[in-house]
Amino acid sequence: MDKLKEIVKINKALSDITRLRIIALLFKRKKLCVCEIKEVIGLSQPAISSHLKILENLRLIKGFREGKWMNYKIHEELEKEKKQHIKFIISLLKNSTQISDDEEKAKRADRFCLCRTSGKSKTDILQKKI
Repeated sequence: MDKLKEIVKINKALSDITRLRIIALLFKRKKLCVCEIKEVIGLSQPAISSHLKILENLRLIKGFREGKWMNYKIHEELEKEKKQHIKFIISLLKNSTQISDDEEKAKRADRFCLCRTSGKSKTDILQKKI
């Protein structure tokens, strides 16, 4: 794909507030599961998944499974120039209260509580490495 078209598609994707918040979180936190992202952003799981799919299709992020969790991180093969471009956009948000609030919520988000299934405790999950 032509570089110009790629950058336009990335900018279009990041022109959405939710996707920009997700990318900013992933640059800061390295990896998050869907339930953590859902908790921080405050949208439904299907809505979050839709936004993640758009970012994943552009190869900005990569999804991977760890036990029962579907995690996302910045794609390790993201080109240096694209990564710098995204970091620049995020740097413009350094005084954004929304981004700061998201980072604080992400720090407090506990996937073991958020994603608990079938009544299993955090200890049960860790011991069985589900």
